[in-house]
Amino acid sequence: MKILLSLFILCLLIQLSFSQVYKKGDINAGLGIGFGVYGGKSNDNTKKDTTAIDAACGLIPVWGDISVSNEFAAGLQIERNGFIKGKDTAAVHARSFNFHITAKYRFVNKEKNVLYANIISGYSYLTLSKNTSTDRGYANGYDFQIGLGWEHYFSEKIGMFISGHYALYKFYEIYNGNYDIARTNNNTEDLQLRLSGVNIRTGLLYKF
Repeated sequence: MKILLSLFILCLLIQLSFSQVYKKGDINAGLGIGFGVYGGKSNDNTKKDTTAIDAACGLIPVWGDISVSNEFAAGLQIERNGFIKGKDTAAVHARSFNFHITAKYRFVNKEKNVLYANIISGYSYLTLSKNTSTDRGYANGYDFQIGLGWEHYFSEKIGMFISGHYALYKFYEIYNGNYDIARTNNNTEDLQLRLSGVNIRTGLLYKF
């Protein structure tokens, strides 16, 4: 028992001997790139492929947060999702712009490395267009993401991050180019689209 207590005290002293990367009041910002891979479905039961929609996209996130304590941080993120379109001339090209609130818990905050869990959620605006025409569509929705990340600082101010998140996107108001709301199931209800999958991001950090 004394040995276990001694080891616990030793580990505690080692942890306390390392300086923390973030302290209350610190502000940092990030710029990155990434990709997402999703499966999805719509509520249109009259189409065969709407229960197995596959999508992939490139991500460009810009974010910033402030440490409300040594462990917790809150912030904002703006992100562009550019969905990859097929070579088919009838393929639909899609992109979304997402405006997020973020919350982060750092369970390791020592020396130059930080490990954290965080939640990202907010409003998502989707645009749709076809290769063969000027037809366009628009959609309002939201997204929710939860995941883990690692931050490493090369110096006192500059670092990098890598993160992975489970992501859910739901678009519940889809309009055509004339801003008429899209209908489905033989015009019985409004069309909705749901995507879920994984987002992977990496990029640079700057601490103010």
